[in-house]
Amino acid sequence: MELLQLKYFKTVARTEHITKAAQELHISQPALSVTIARLEEELGVPLFDRIGRQIRLNTFGKAFLKQVDTALEALEVGKRQVTDMAGLERGSVLIATTTLNRVSELLAPFLDLYPHINFRITQASTEELKVQLLEKGEIDFCLTPSPIDRLGIYSLPLMTEEIVLAVPSTHRLKNRHRIKLSEVADDPFISLKPGYSFREITDKFCRGLGLRPMSYVKGMNLQPSAA
Repeated sequence: MELLQLKYFKTVARTEHITKAAQELHISQPALSVTIARLEEELGVPLFDRIGRQIRLNTFGKAFLKQVDTALEALEVGKRQVTDMAGLERGSVLIATTTLNRVSELLAPFLDLYPHINFRITQASTEELKVQLLEKGEIDFCLTPSPIDRLGIYSLPLMTEEIVLAVPSTHRLKNRHRIKLSEVADDPFISLKPGYSFREITDKFCRGLGLRPMSYVKGMNLQPSAA
């Protein structure tokens, strides 16, 4: 059984007319008739009922057509996958991220499969800047702490992380493993500037509880603030 036979059969089954099918397939009518006859011989059953010069797909043909449709679709999916994989053998991918932490961990599995892909990483300090780069086509992807809710941008979760509260060694809660946010509502916080994703996340937590933590120190990123 050959792939060409299946494609010819599908066309004949759809048109239920040898001449029309032959015209669509750009082959001669006798050649198409021979192909269908050989397919039926291989299957051991007729796929069409022949009434004079007309043909009708019979019960065997209808059952076989369902499987042919499934097989041809699976082959088409496989073809697209192979084509996509071949396109990934070479090329560059541009990514924007706020911090370089965990980036290598996320990219490592992909690079194991496609070692010749070159990743170019740029640091974008705010989510709005990342959105602008995406919309201008200057980057292919961006990594953000939370999804970007913007028309035309698709967000996909890659990993989850636990948010923890860091306190001085002299703090009253230093030995606690879990706290309520309300317990530190009146404490001074080291905070990122508005516009940063992590700041938006923590502000959202507080608003949800009716709290507004005061920020006495504002840093560009967490590392210099912690220092």
